[in-house]
Amino acid sequence: MSINPVDAFRMVAEASVSDRNPTLVPGSYLLQVNKILLHESHREPGQVFFITEFFVLESSSPEVLVQSKRSWVQDMSKGPASQNIKRFVMSLGPNITEKEASDPESLAKLVADDQPAVGCTLRVSVEIRKSARGYDYRYYTWQPAKEARADVPNG
Repeated sequence: MSINPVDAFRMVAEASVSDRNPTLVPGSYLLQVNKILLHESHREPGQVFFITEFFVLESSSPEVLVQSKRSWVQDMSKGPASQNIKRFVMSLGPNITEKEASDPESLAKLVADDQPAVGCTLRVSVEIRKSARGYDYRYYTWQPAKEARADVPNG
């Protein structure tokens, strides 16, 4: 049996040049959480990013392959990040309330060493919208998947 070099190097097409995963493009997806973390900027001390890494389980976009990795990054110094993170956390399970998704102690558990949200599945729809200033941005509509766990973020 010989090795097909095209198949062997197929993963290179999905690899990024840096250690960051590409983000989602407009479309609808079923995602599985791989990791959630906080990352402090090397360039801007004190600037913190909330990063979620996913495995793509279903994709409506030909640009985003099933089984690829994607990330969602929120700059916590920006105004919309708080609402975006809250909506995301509420999509991790069908029983997560807004109060739980707003509680700093519950949220801190998401980035703890035991990573209670790893394996959670959720649906997201991504679309391009225009800001009041006329800039394009990606708007994410998060929903729990049918398979969503009910025990997150409280673990």
